[in-house]
Amino acid sequence: MKNKFLLKYILILCYLPIQAWSFPYSEIYVFGDSLSDTGRLFEAIELPSVPYSEGRFSDGEVWVEILAEDFLDLSYNPQTNFAWGGATTGTTNVFHEDLPGLQQQVDTYLEKAADPNGLYVIWAGSNDFLSGVTNPEQT
Repeated sequence: MKNKFLLKYILILCYLPIQAWSFPYSEIYVFGDSLSDTGRLFEAIELPSVPYSEGRFSDGEVWVEILAEDFLDLSYNPQTNFAWGGATTGTTNVFHEDLPGLQQQVDTYLEKAADPNGLYVIWAGSNDFLSGVTNPEQT
């Protein structure tokens, strides 16, 4: 009897964080590099994308599209994705000097009022690491 009570109590405690997680976000705002880019880079530099990627650096949806639609029950909105392939965590972009890094992405977003109910995600840093490997003078 005591074990059943303890088991029920533990199950209730495990259920509480699930309820706390279900905050309804209004939008998902994305800043980052090619792992989050949904086609901006290919449109900007007018490169033909391979048939399966639709301008993405993957063979299908990138993680933010899956997160928004499958886990947060939001319609993915490309207008709230500020990520650019090649972005570094600073002001540079490894693909072209006129394309933004993470800092410009955030600055562009901050030109308007922030959404207090939005979920903000940043995924960047791999291009900083990789450019250091290919350019030893910068490391």
